[in-house]
Amino acid sequence: NNPGLVLGVHVPGQWSWYGSAGQSITGLTASYPTKNALSSDKFRVGSISKMFVSTAILQLEETGMLNTMDDIALYLRPTLINDTINSSGVITIKNLLEHTSGVSDLANNDSCSKAAKLDLTRNFTHEEAIYCGCVQGEEFPPGFTWAYSNTNYSLLSMIIEEVSGKQMSKYIKENIIDELGLKNTFY
Repeated sequence: NNPGLVLGVHVPGQWSWYGSAGQSITGLTASYPTKNALSSDKFRVGSISKMFVSTAILQLEETGMLNTMDDIALYLRPTLINDTINSSGVITIKNLLEHTSGVSDLANNDSCSKAAKLDLTRNFTHEEAIYCGCVQGEEFPPGFTWAYSNTNYSLLSMIIEEVSGKQMSKYIKENIIDELGLKNTFY
């Protein structure tokens, strides 16, 4: 299997170039077969969505609606903080952004991974995703070290929804995708 690449370079008013190489999976799930990559292919964004979430958090900070140094308990309900996350210390929004929260990665939960693989079209709610990570226990005290955790970004998404009053997909579309004129990007 030859990993694929699609690339475009556009110099406004001068020239554009688009190319592709290798194999691609362009369906909604990873179960789609690979094919030769085409420059017109659309791909699932995967972890690149973390850039959108981070941008949304920084936009909300810029408008004064939150501060990245804030304790996440200011934005999330007490039962989620105390019963599900159950951290040994204060977790800040910055800890979530930097993967220094100590919250376990939902992707490392075998039973949740099996459930996702049984139905590749299933969408986990933020609550379900956070539970999948947190049920594994704390990896380390907040700020102690670094470890990649998808769960951090589910928590950030919940904060964005709480602060903005909008669904994550709507906030991202209105404040990032539409603002940048990204015509072939959707959330």
